[in-house]
Amino acid sequence: MTRTLWLHIGTHKTGTTAIQSAFHKYSDDGLRYLALPHPNHSFPILTMFQTDPERFFSNARVPYPYRDFARNRPKLLHRFKQLLEQDRRDIVISGESMSRPGFAGGHEALLDFCRPHFDRVQVVVYLREPVSFVTSMLAERMKTTPTEFRPVPEKAMYRARLEHWIDAVGRDNVHVRPFHRGAFGVGGVVADFGAVVGVTKPLPENKGSNISPSTEALAVTNHYLRKPAGVLGQQWNRYLSILAREFPGHPLAIPTKRVALYLRANSDDIAWAERLLGEPFQAYESHADAIEVRDDEVFCKIAEDALPAFRKWVAPKVITSLPWMVRKVLAPK
Repeated sequence: MTRTLWLHIGTHKTGTTAIQSAFHKYSDDGLRYLALPHPNHSFPILTMFQTDPERFFSNARVPYPYRDFARNRPKLLHRFKQLLEQDRRDIVISGESMSRPGFAGGHEALLDFCRPHFDRVQVVVYLREPVSFVTSMLAERMKTTPTEFRPVPEKAMYRARLEHWIDAVGRDNVHVRPFHRGAFGVGGVVADFGAVVGVTKPLPENKGSNISPSTEALAVTNHYLRKPAGVLGQQWNRYLSILAREFPGHPLAIPTKRVALYLRANSDDIAWAERLLGEPFQAYESHADAIEVRDDEVFCKIAEDALPAFRKWVAPKVITSLPWMVRKVLAPK
């Protein structure tokens, strides 16, 4: 019986959290999801196979078991080998960081380690339309990093993310899937991925999708990330920044002129990705009520204007579990 390794490599912002949450602990007669403590396999895979994993993660965001890379690599490799040899079922490994351009090279070490245990390797990747992709990546950066707002879109870099995988396993073994609302039926991207890898049991209801934060949420979140530590310390700012991610408001948009410049500058890369898909990307449509943020000054003004409403919105969420002096800080003015 042919044994297959399924590598789901993202890309980022294409429903990977939903897929990983739904497949965590999945097991049927012919297929199982790699049994690691966290459903996202990015950290252990990069720790085991990237030559310098320290470059990829700031220690503040790395889960505790993976912080000491040099010490943990032998233990992880030993456990990984045990999991591969556990039985002859197909295995799914999912980690969007495997499609980061900097993982080129690490993919060869991963494949060399896994190939003796499998008859074939199949790669599954979802591609998102370039403008929504870079807008989402920009939002992710402002949500997690204490940095100024610079609306210069990150390059999608489709070719840099995928070409080395195609060279390594062959184009016929890379399943390139479009990611947009009209691409999926009932069950969305989770059901689509399940059909690709051949699940035979029902998957749990999708509860793991990341919700796109509003512009106001991003501005307030980033405000607390950048704010100097006060009486309650930096952890308090961090706590508020996490709560702020769900603050309601308007969608984020990159200014129209910058979008046009971005598309022209990356036209060759986008055309390469469309040839892989076998169809053009859907045209990007900004939400009618989206806020175009042109620079950090505008971004900070959005945060300043939103803070009074945020304090009223957030107070009930934390007020019952905080000391009276903290409640006083949060109390609506």
